[in-house]
Amino acid sequence: MQSRVAAFVALAIALGLNACASVSPTTAGTQTDKVVEVTDNSVLVRPTASIHEDLALSTPPDSVFAALPAVDTDLGIEVKYLNPPARELGNVEFVRVHRLGGQRLTDFLARGTGLTGPAADSYRITMLLVTSVLPDGTGSRVETRFQARGVDAAQGAKAGSTVCQSLGTLEQRLHKILRQKLGQ
Repeated sequence: MQSRVAAFVALAIALGLNACASVSPTTAGTQTDKVVEVTDNSVLVRPTASIHEDLALSTPPDSVFAALPAVDTDLGIEVKYLNPPARELGNVEFVRVHRLGGQRLTDFLARGTGLTGPAADSYRITMLLVTSVLPDGTGSRVETRFQARGVDAAQGAKAGSTVCQSLGTLEQRLHKILRQKLGQ
């Protein structure tokens, strides 16, 4: 009996560590990952290649920056970080469970699995989303940083948090909405 319990605990830990830490390639070419940190409760894995591109626009930076608050609102993200001199805005710590902007969290985050299915859909996910607008010739370059950590909602804080990898789809969705708002 004790060996069955130990086997179950080992399986649960393995699944929990794998829950948000793995990432599938979403772009053409080979995607490799690099483990950069291992703690008692998490494994931090970073892709060695970018899985999304910055957005280049022909619109001047101030006009692009002015459109960004409406983009975040469309995504269901309250703007709580605003730095106009640097043309940066977003939210450095917001929490979602299940959905963001009308879509499942697994549409945006690595599709690791837990005991109940896709982890990002059942975990309590704390996120950072900050967009910067930089001058680029006569236009602009938009850079979006998205980071997330997940905690198994069923286990709470005792389970620790796990770094979740972006699939690049939230950044792409933000860029698509921004282009629509700018008429591009």
